[in-house]
Amino acid sequence: MDVFVSLNGMYSRGEALIQATRDFDRNRISLEALEAAYEADYAALRELQGDAPLVSDGLLNWQDLVRPFAHLTGADPGPLTRYFETNTFYRVLHFPKAVTWGRLDEWAARYFRFGTMAFLPSPYTFTRMATGLSLEDATALLRDVVAHLVPRGFHTFSFQEPFAVYEGNAQALAALKPALETLREVAPDARFVLTFYFGDAAPLLSVAWDLPVDAVGVDLTHTDVAALDVPQGRGLMLGIVDTTNSLLETPEVVQEALNLARSKRPQFLILSGSADFFFLPRDVADAKYRFLKQIANSG
Repeated sequence: MDVFVSLNGMYSRGEALIQATRDFDRNRISLEALEAAYEADYAALRELQGDAPLVSDGLLNWQDLVRPFAHLTGADPGPLTRYFETNTFYRVLHFPKAVTWGRLDEWAARYFRFGTMAFLPSPYTFTRMATGLSLEDATALLRDVVAHLVPRGFHTFSFQEPFAVYEGNAQALAALKPALETLREVAPDARFVLTFYFGDAAPLLSVAWDLPVDAVGVDLTHTDVAALDVPQGRGLMLGIVDTTNSLLETPEVVQEALNLARSKRPQFLILSGSADFFFLPRDVADAKYRFLKQIANSG
């Protein structure tokens, strides 16, 4: 069984980049200096991940899971809205009746700097973080993005789905089947992961496994790994370290959960964080990622 390690969504920015962003907002530094700070942080993130099969740029320049799409479509970012039960916020995108499309190649180069694993909102979560956007429109938008990223070497796509699991909304989850089939058409050989967090995924797994995905991601701070059933040929992405808590996990506790997950006989395992690493200070996020690599390499 292959065991991989990956980030999960937005990664924590380093202190130097955070300060550079503040300084730029206050007109204290130039755009060139800000870009240099970003490049230094991207370089550090590349070094952290090394030659891992699943590599991400950490979405370091994403303000939230959907706001970059405003730059692609002409949608209008609305007021700040609390992001579940966290101390972070997102802006609901307001889509006009006539969406103005920007250049996808320029947009993708800006928001996907490097990597083999792309994190995107699932079509349902996209509609929940926007107004005036149907499931079909969200799927069409994501389809174009996926089609553009595959030739650039992205072979694994994690579609982030916190809303359906947080709401316990099996009906919304089932409605994703045609949407995911549409996305599959442009990436038939890619690995698709539907990633749940901020809620117990176990009650929804019977619906989730009916979807055209290669793996399901679960947040083990909310989901009991013992309750997971994995169909033959499917994988698991385990949010096995808590990325909303700065305390470092002990190897014994994590190894126990990993052993239990192995007993479910998934085709492969991806070890990751329970949610975005963004919630942690950078040094703690780095320590948790290195810890995951140690666990994966321990056999």
